[in-house]
Amino acid sequence: MGGPTWYARFAAQVRTLPTPRASRHDAATGLIGAIVALWTAPVTTERKGTR
Repeated sequence: MGGPTWYARFAAQVRTLPTPRASRHDAATGLIGAIVALWTAPVTTERKGTR
């Protein structure tokens, strides 16, 4: 019935690829870094009359 299903390919990737973060602490640190980056990112506002 053709090649492997999407689930079989996904499961193979999960088994062979290392996790992006080794521990929950590392994952939390990365998440907090991403939140702070979004929070402190510059924001552009829409000028009047350009819409």
